[in-house]
Amino acid sequence: MTPVQAHLVCVALVAADLLARAWRIQWIVQGLGQPISLWDSFVLNAFGDAASAVTPLRIGGEPARLAGMLRSRVPAPAAFVAISLEVLASWPVILVAGG
Repeated sequence: MTPVQAHLVCVALVAADLLARAWRIQWIVQGLGQPISLWDSFVLNAFGDAASAVTPLRIGGEPARLAGMLRSRVPAPAAFVAISLEVLASWPVILVAGG
């Protein structure tokens, strides 16, 4: 595999991750009875990733995602519950993959 092909595979994997996480947060928020577009959920996840990259211990990611949801007119209780559900659902996957 050439370096260009390897980079293309990495870009495709990152895009697939961003899209899957956007769908997941969209489904959670819609399950709570609040409409959110796929684009808005994509943007708020990317915003959270950017905040995670520049804060120690990735601590800024979830508050940034909460702010993104509030900006997308998701009520604060629904946004908080959605982020909490997603974090709780992701930890078992992280632990299994890490083990």
